[in-house]
Amino acid sequence: MIVTNNITIDLNNMRQSDFAFLQIGYDSEMIIRLLNELKNKPIESVEIIPFISLFCWEATKFFKKYDINFEMPDNKTFSLQDIRLKTKLFENKYSKAKKMILNCDYLQDYIFKHQLRFKFMYDWNIHYNLGIFVDKYGNIVGNSQYGYYIFQDDKLLKKKIIDVEKLDNTEELNYEFKPEEYFEYGEFCGKIIARINNFFKDINVNMEVNAIDSNLFYKDLNTNIHLKIFYKDDEGKALTLYLIHILSTINFVLKLLSKYEKTDKGWWLRIYYITYYYALQRLDDIRNHITMNGMLNNKMQTFYSIVNINDKELLNTEFRNCMMHYDLIDKNSKFLIKDEYLDVNVPLFGLVESCFNGIRYDELKNKIVNKFNLLSTEIQKLLDLNINNPTPF
Repeated sequence: MIVTNNITIDLNNMRQSDFAFLQIGYDSEMIIRLLNELKNKPIESVEIIPFISLFCWEATKFFKKYDINFEMPDNKTFSLQDIRLKTKLFENKYSKAKKMILNCDYLQDYIFKHQLRFKFMYDWNIHYNLGIFVDKYGNIVGNSQYGYYIFQDDKLLKKKIIDVEKLDNTEELNYEFKPEEYFEYGEFCGKIIARINNFFKDINVNMEVNAIDSNLFYKDLNTNIHLKIFYKDDEGKALTLYLIHILSTINFVLKLLSKYEKTDKGWWLRIYYITYYYALQRLDDIRNHITMNGMLNNKMQTFYSIVNINDKELLNTEFRNCMMHYDLIDKNSKFLIKDEYLDVNVPLFGLVESCFNGIRYDELKNKIVNKFNLLSTEIQKLLDLNINNPTPF
């Protein structure tokens, strides 16, 4: 029996909502252990922010649904609601995503070229506006423009590029933040996680993560001259950056964050599945756009013939909803875990088995990792970026 605040969970007689509450408790414990290990690791600490924000938003929303008093800490920096949506990898239409990607690129270019000593040098393209982060094997595991995007207000990024270029009115276009503002948001999320975790202090569960040395490197580029790989205009730059962002997110989870995984009670599959699901969604958006606009060249055709973006075996909308939210119900409020699979002792309590025709939790995770590896290999091959001789981070 777990009794804390307004939550009472009888492990021998669990109500449907109890499974969601228990999962929130497990996830909070795992996140705390992981964040403790990520101290002084800036790349991982930035890229994990959307997943942390998602947890904070969805857990507190679930608490409110059941009238549980939860005191939110003060937050004067960034929007929790906006940042958690960054787990979806931009917008669900290519035209919207393209606008956001090019706006991010313009703003980063503006910031860095204005650090040059003389104004007449701005158009020389001797500055860098994109940092690519790689591991010791050369896998792209992050990039600076995606890190910048995580914290930007979507209302700014969705503006027409011509409006974003009017940067004289900085009161309207707040595009650059102080370091302490990022730290304040991290502290804000940390307080939420700690308060949630305190609700479940009686849960007897041993969560562990691996201690690893990230050993990361970086390579600086200028997107105005290095990234028009597919087409020699902004269309080519946008497509290249989009693929870099997708690859960065996949490899951050697959090649970097996963190394910390030791104990798994459901949170690890959650971030694997969310990333896999939306990576395929965005690759499908790209395919539709280049097909409709006569841009599907041989290189892209080969790529799409190898990767399966319509993965009918693993793309399950109801399961995705349960990974993005904590309700374990379908759109008709029906409990999704079938009686024959319901088991409080297995990760996600039988949800995987119920949604995927008996496939076990570890089996599903292995399938996703295998398909992640294929996506990672083929996107990196497609981009064929020159990341030779990167500098230790």
